[in-house]
Amino acid sequence: MRAEEVETALREVLSDPQKDPMAALKTRAELQVESQQAMLTHVRQTAACMNASQAKQYLDTLLPYVLGLRLPRDRDSSRSR
Repeated sequence: MRAEEVETALREVLSDPQKDPMAALKTRAELQVESQQAMLTHVRQTAACMNASQAKQYLDTLLPYVLGLRLPRDRDSSRSR
């Protein structure tokens, strides 16, 4: 529910050019960081239950999504374009 409230507040502020959106943007960013921290903790705890090679593959697969990182391009597939 909290995420929905933060998004609604941000949309309301952004729809009025007379309002300063900085506080609403900061609140949204704080919520995103909190969410990423919780997901990162969960993913790392899950990886800790795996053997080393499984954990590495799991972390390599999930961390870009959890942290919102761009995935590296496959060099071979980009050459064929």
